[in-house]
Amino acid sequence: MIWQQSPSLIPMVGLSIISALLGFFIRQWFRRPEATAGMVFILGSAEWTLMSALQLGSADLSTKLLLNEMKYVGMVMLPTAWLVFTFYYTGREKWVTPYTVALLGSMPVITLVLTFTNEYHGLIWIATFLDTDPFLIVRHAYGVWFQINAFYSCILVFSGSFLLIWMLVRRHSIFRWQSSALLVGALTPSLWTILYFFGITLVPYFEPAPLAFPLINPAVMFILLYVKMIDIVPVARELIIDSMNDSIIVLDSQNRVVDMNTAAQQLMDAGSGVIGKPIEEVCPHWSNQIVCAEVEKDKEIVLHQEKEQRTCDVRVSALTDWRGQLISRIIVIRDITERKKAEEALRESEEKYRLLAENVEDVIWTMDPDLRFTYVSPSVKRLRGYTAEEVMIQSVDEIMTPSSLEVVAKGLAEELSIESSSQKDLSRSRTLEIEHICKDGSTVWVEIKMTGLRDADGNLTGILGVSRDITERKKAEEEIKKFKTISDRAGYGTAIHDLEGNLIYVNETFAKMHGYTAEELRGKNMVILYSEEHLSSNRLNELKKGEGYTTEEVYHKRKDNTSFPALVSGTLIKDDKEHPLFVAVTAVDITKRKQAEDKIKQSLQEKEVLLREIHHRVKNNLQIISSLLSLQSRYIKDKKDFEMIEESQDRIRSMALIHEKLYQSENLADIDFDDYITDMVNRLMQLYGAEDITLTVDVGDISLGIDAAIPCGLIINELVSNCLKHAFSEGKGEIRILLHSVNGYIELVVSDDGVGVPEDFDFRHTDTLGLRLVTILAEDQLNGDITLVRAKGTEFRITFEQDSG
Repeated sequence: MIWQQSPSLIPMVGLSIISALLGFFIRQWFRRPEATAGMVFILGSAEWTLMSALQLGSADLSTKLLLNEMKYVGMVMLPTAWLVFTFYYTGREKWVTPYTVALLGSMPVITLVLTFTNEYHGLIWIATFLDTDPFLIVRHAYGVWFQINAFYSCILVFSGSFLLIWMLVRRHSIFRWQSSALLVGALTPSLWTILYFFGITLVPYFEPAPLAFPLINPAVMFILLYVKMIDIVPVARELIIDSMNDSIIVLDSQNRVVDMNTAAQQLMDAGSGVIGKPIEEVCPHWSNQIVCAEVEKDKEIVLHQEKEQRTCDVRVSALTDWRGQLISRIIVIRDITERKKAEEALRESEEKYRLLAENVEDVIWTMDPDLRFTYVSPSVKRLRGYTAEEVMIQSVDEIMTPSSLEVVAKGLAEELSIESSSQKDLSRSRTLEIEHICKDGSTVWVEIKMTGLRDADGNLTGILGVSRDITERKKAEEEIKKFKTISDRAGYGTAIHDLEGNLIYVNETFAKMHGYTAEELRGKNMVILYSEEHLSSNRLNELKKGEGYTTEEVYHKRKDNTSFPALVSGTLIKDDKEHPLFVAVTAVDITKRKQAEDKIKQSLQEKEVLLREIHHRVKNNLQIISSLLSLQSRYIKDKKDFEMIEESQDRIRSMALIHEKLYQSENLADIDFDDYITDMVNRLMQLYGAEDITLTVDVGDISLGIDAAIPCGLIINELVSNCLKHAFSEGKGEIRILLHSVNGYIELVVSDDGVGVPEDFDFRHTDTLGLRLVTILAEDQLNGDITLVRAKGTEFRITFEQDSG
């Protein structure tokens, strides 16, 4: 191979090598489809330049012709690579499909085939010429297909340029100078090439395009590398950055606003007119906080707006030139107000639940899938004597007794079996009763309720558990077992229910009494056994308020809805700390007793009827006796004898009146004495014709039995008869009768304002039958005292115990 000297040889070779390195570098740095199109474009220009340089340097005709054909490889690649690159750059990557690339690449492939077979058809060039002044240069007379390919290439280059121009007038200003650089870099070589084909050139022997592309490529690549346009193309800016919720502000070295997205405009209440203005003017209250934020570090700032205060996270990224000098800054502002509120709410919630977990009686804990504790609440110290830190390093067999370990192992095995099922319930839980080992060597019974901790996909990541001390409950259950053994052999119904009335235990007697089996009643509420629903809750309230024991007669319902009387006793069962646990109930069917009571009531009613009849007949008999005496008195001539007969009649009438009152009374045991005295004295006054004598009767709320009423009636009868016969010489005066209860004694006072009795009169030793009868009745019959008072007439005062007679 013979070479000739050419001033453009070395520069063109150097530029092609640089372009090739840039192409491979951009592909290595940006592994994206658009980077591939850029790489093909740059490598194509490098190949074209290199082949053109070697052709100029070659002095051998056959070599020149071969290199001339080889340069077509890079030349035909450029238009297609350029158009594909502009598709990506302008956001039309959807147009880049295998079909589109194949269609666009078909022309270059055909052209290459025709180029290397041109000697058979002459479609690329029809003739070849050699110029020797000043260098040996190959010239062609181009054929039809060359012109078609040239036209096709122009269409592709100008189509891509049109897309750049369209974006230039519609996109944001920050991308216009970048798009303009790409447009100039593509059109300049293309226009030079067109002018060259039309014979318009400054250097007759020199084709400008192979040299123009390598000259433009470094400048274009500098722009691309500087702003990373392949990573953030203009369309990406519009589709991604403008739609971001974060506020993005671009400042130049003088802190002037170069660009800002929609979120930033809304944050600062500014439009696109702020472009080019200093940041201090755009946001005077915030600029110091934003600009002073450390480069590449997050900083929280507080922005004060008109109606509220917002907390933001600010990150500043610096853009420097090749000398490291600051030329621009990108500020990203993220509103984290809601996140800060959520974090504060979460902190408060965590604090609340931490306090709750540390102060509840129950022990809250978590385990990982390997059964190692990841958290234990401090309340474990009250339960087992160990601190939470000590429990965290304990193994499972150090926590519980061997028998409890078997229970847990069995439960976990069942859970693992369920976990492997496709129909598992992710929210399920399991409750176990186990015996924990305490620090002092004792044991404590606990009830543990466990549920699974899961990730977002439902995979088991741990166990959440709550342990509750049930030692007292277990003791109570043991007592219940003993009680059950005893009560099952007792002859009365026994049941135990919780504080809500739910039956925990019933013996067979209790169940049979209500028509159920013991199994049917367990778990049911006591309310189903009461005729009235409120009785169950009332009895429970009485147990809690009182001494923990009640007894009552109620009607219970059987299973068939029939009712029966029952004597029910309830006892509140408490633990050592006086906390209510259960209620023990005993029930006795008192149907037979009630039937016996009904018979007694019926018998008493019959006896009451009989007693009324007796009083009625006694009264009638006394009236017959009084009538017989009245008939007998007609045949008595002696006045004294006649008076004696009349006095006897008065006494019989007073006794008959008592029986009459008892017969008419609702209560056969007591007599209304106020009504009795009034009737009896009025009859005496009628008998003695004492129309001008005033009667005053003052009887308190007193009822006397028949044993006291008859003596009192006879005493009043004798004393009032004496007053009517002896006290009133002029036929005028007043008789007063008082009957009161004073400190457990009955006081009877009969007085008049008549002539009185002589000073030497001794009523206890008088010959008159009436006063002697009064003394005997008062002192012997009523076991009382009788006193005579001589003051303005005569007054007899009799006192006796209220239950005398």
